Amino acid sequence: MIETIIFDLGGVLVNLEWDKTCAPLEQVSEHSQEFVLRAILNGPIVLESMRGAIAPEEFHRNIWGELGIGLSYEEYAEIWNRLLQPNEGITSLV
Repeated sequence: MIETIIFDLGGVLVNLEWDKTCAPLEQVSEHSQEFVLRAILNGPIVLESMRGAIAPEEFHRNIWGELGIGLSYEEYAEIWNRLLQPNEGITSLV
C-alpha cells in the first residue's frame, strides 16, 4: 500500500512563468532585462531563499536592494507570486 507520494513543486505541480515576474520588475528596475532575469532566476539571494537560509522579508529586502526597486512587501509578494502558475495537466492526477 502506498502511504506517501512526493511531488516536485516547480515544473511539476506548478509551472514557473518567469516572464510574468520579470516583466513587471524590468519596468520598475534601473537594470537590464538580462540583469533582472539573472538575479531572480538562480542568483545568490534566490539560492539562499531556496535553502531556507533567509526569511521572505529578508529575501524581499535583499533582492529589491540588488535590483534597485522600492516596492512594499505586499507589492513584492503580488509580483513574485505571478511566477507560480497551476500545471493543469497534473491537477486531476493529484
